[in-house]
Amino acid sequence: VEGRTLRIGVFRTPWWDEMTPDGQAAFDGIAAAMTGAGIDVVEIATLPEFKHLNDDHRAILFREGAAAFLSLARARPDLLHPDFHLRVDALATYPDARLREAHDRAAAARVGFERAIAGLDAVLAPSAPGIAPLGRSPGEPRFNQPWTLLHAPVVNLPLATGEGGMPIGVSLVAPRYDDRRLIAVAREVESRLTNISK
Repeated sequence: VEGRTLRIGVFRTPWWDEMTPDGQAAFDGIAAAMTGAGIDVVEIATLPEFKHLNDDHRAILFREGAAAFLSLARARPDLLHPDFHLRVDALATYPDARLREAHDRAAAARVGFERAIAGLDAVLAPSAPGIAPLGRSPGEPRFNQPWTLLHAPVVNLPLATGEGGMPIGVSLVAPRYDDRRLIAVAREVESRLTNISK
């Protein structure tokens, strides 16, 4: 990828309005810096089935988690973290039909995502609403769960800072099985943006 024009899709996700002002400014600044570094930036307004993916991720996570931990929850409840009890307790919330729907929609979204980004080297997307959370909080997973369900490789680049000098990262995402190429693209993007800011 070194020395050639990169084509990066810019996808703000359906949760753009939930981002902090710092997070939005950092994301837009990075997209603008990419253009300034000679990267061909392509706006992506929507992706197929994307808005359903967080709900589908939760349905699969809770239903399969319930199945995996039900026996242990009954036999040795003291050994399980409350998160796993929550999954077991939610078993009735996600019947077979909902699990099938979630898996089917996820499969369609994988194909749709790869068709929608054909010809791009990667997709730039927010990693989180803003700065990294303080302490040990896992933060807001909404911006990352869809990529997990799509089986898409993701590289986080901490290219901006926000309040208190805390990092604000962005994600570069690629199609399934493109992990090595994505890492090369991420290195090239980071190199070009580092050079432009000097």
